[in-house]
Amino acid sequence: MTKNFNWYLLKIQRISGVILLVLVILFFISGYGTTRQIIDPIFAKILHEKILPVPFVFFLLLHISFWLKRWLLRWIKDEKWVNIYLIILEVIIFILFVVYFAYE
Repeated sequence: MTKNFNWYLLKIQRISGVILLVLVILFFISGYGTTRQIIDPIFAKILHEKILPVPFVFFLLLHISFWLKRWLLRWIKDEKWVNIYLIILEVIIFILFVVYFAYE
């Protein structure tokens, strides 16, 4: 059985969904930790503002890639070009976020 790009995108979507769930829980804990001091407020602030946003956006982009590909296929009929556009678009979005985050 040969596995194509769609099969890999579906697996990536499922795995990244689980990772996103963990990251969202960590966001809640760190956000609540800064206000209610259930964990060290300094650590919670660093976790909430410096550490978690980059992996969150990375895994969010991975998570939406399968459905974004389906959406792009409505207008671009050649699947090869859709895969290229999808990869380029997600890399550009991630780089822009990291650059913005680095200079914030």
